[in-house]
Amino acid sequence: MQAKKKILVLIDWFLPGIKAGGPVKSVSSMIKALNKQYDFYILTSDTDFGNSVPYENIVADKWISYSENTQICYLSKSSTVGEHFLKSVHSIQPDVIYINSFFSKDYSIVPLQLIRKYRITAKTILAPRGMLSEGALRIKPLKKKAFIAYSKLTGLHKNVLWHSTKTDETSAIKKVYGNHVQVYEAQNVSDVQLMAPDTGKQKSKNELNLVYLGRIAENKNLLLALQAMRTLSPARITLDIYGSLEDKSYWEMCQQAISELPSSIHVQYKGLLDPNLVASTIRQYHFLILLSYSENFGHAIVEALSNGVPVIISNTTPWRNLQNHHAGWDVSIENKDETNYAIRSAVALNQDQYNTYATAAYRFAGNYCINQEVIEKLRMLFN
Repeated sequence: MQAKKKILVLIDWFLPGIKAGGPVKSVSSMIKALNKQYDFYILTSDTDFGNSVPYENIVADKWISYSENTQICYLSKSSTVGEHFLKSVHSIQPDVIYINSFFSKDYSIVPLQLIRKYRITAKTILAPRGMLSEGALRIKPLKKKAFIAYSKLTGLHKNVLWHSTKTDETSAIKKVYGNHVQVYEAQNVSDVQLMAPDTGKQKSKNELNLVYLGRIAENKNLLLALQAMRTLSPARITLDIYGSLEDKSYWEMCQQAISELPSSIHVQYKGLLDPNLVASTIRQYHFLILLSYSENFGHAIVEALSNGVPVIISNTTPWRNLQNHHAGWDVSIENKDETNYAIRSAVALNQDQYNTYATAAYRFAGNYCINQEVIEKLRMLFN
C-alpha cells in the first residue's frame, strides 16, 4: 500500500481562534474533508488574530495531536517561525508545503525564502486567499506594490503552484505575475450542513431583519450597506453586526453612518459570534448582507444559503447571478444604487414571496456550494 502523502500547512492563525475570518474556516474545512487521504501537519501561532494572550490549555512549541491524521504545532511569541519551519521540514519530510497567505512575513515570506535558500524539494503550494484581487490591493497599495516588486526581483514565488479558488482569482494572479505562472483552480470546501428553511419565520412587507457576519474592516465594506440604507425610511429595518473590530478607525466611520440613519432603522453591534452558534443565529434573520471588495469564498455566505437564508452580497464572490435563482442579489459595489435597490426589494417581500427566496437559497447551496465534485477537485491539488 502506498504511504499517504504528508502535507505541512502554514497559517498565521488557526482554531480555536475565531477572529481571523474565512481563511481559518477554509483550511479547517479542507483538512476535515481530506484527512482520510492525507496526513496534515499545521504550523501556526498560539494566539488569535489581534490578541497577545495565548489560547488557554494549549501546549506551545511542540507537535501535538489535533484530529484524525492531523498534528498541530502552536508557536509562542518567543519562537522563531523560520527555525521551527526548517526543523519541521527535516523531521516530517513533507511531500507538500501548503502556504496559506501571501503577505504574511512569518508564515509565507520567510518560509518561501528558506525553501529557495535550502533548495527544499517538497511541492510548494501558495493560496493567496484573494489578496491579489483589485479590491484587496487597493487597501494600503504602496506597501503591497513594493512587496510584489521585491518578490518578482528575487524570484520569491518561482516554482510555486498557486491555489486559486475561483476564475476571477486566477485572472488576478496572472495579471500580477504573468500568464506563465502555474495556477490550479479549486473551490474551497465547506463543512456546513444543508438545513431546510425555517418555515415559522415571519416576514411582512416593509420590514426586514438583516445580519452582517464578518470582520469590521475596509475590505468587508460594511460602510456601503449602512450608507445604502439612508433613504429607506419609513421601512422598518434591523441590522445586527457580528465580527471582530479589526480596524477601529473604520468602525468609527461606520458608527457615524449609523448615527445618520432614520429612526425606523436600528443597527446593533453584537460582538463576536461563537462558531458553534453561527447556523442557529443566521437562521433568525431574513437576509445576510456582506458587500466585500473581495471574497474568494465567503463562508458566512455559504452558511446563510445552506440554512435557507437568502443574501445580499457583492458581485466579487464565486456566488453570482443570485437574482436569476431568486436566492438574493449580487450587486456592484461601485454603484450604491444597486445595493439600495436590493435592500429595498428585500424589504418589499411579503411572506409568500420571502418563502420563495428562502427555498431558492437552500436549493442554490445544494446545487452550487456543497458537493462531492468540489472535494475531489481540491484533493487533486495535492497529487
